[in-house]
Amino acid sequence: MNLQFFPQFLLVLLSVWRYRPLRRTVNVFVASLAACDLIQTLAVRTLHVQTYVAGYWTLGTRTCVYALVVGNLVILEDMSVGDWTWEISVILEKRPEEK
Repeated sequence: MNLQFFPQFLLVLLSVWRYRPLRRTVNVFVASLAACDLIQTLAVRTLHVQTYVAGYWTLGTRTCVYALVVGNLVILEDMSVGDWTWEISVILEKRPEEK
């Protein structure tokens, strides 16, 4: 993911959060994927920008381990997002409709 997609992630999250008809199972799943991508963009990709500019990793071993751990956790979160997305969708569908 590039940093250029940062506004799109926020737009997806805000749209599903604010506009009630978008709170369907598929859209909650898309919003959760956008949240995972947003976390990875903020926590990991910003570190890689410096590497692209310098041409090599200059941030030290601890930062490298941090980038690897957080990046892998976000990937695992992306893979397991289906489990809790289903639970959230059941809760959202049981809510009474606002008129």
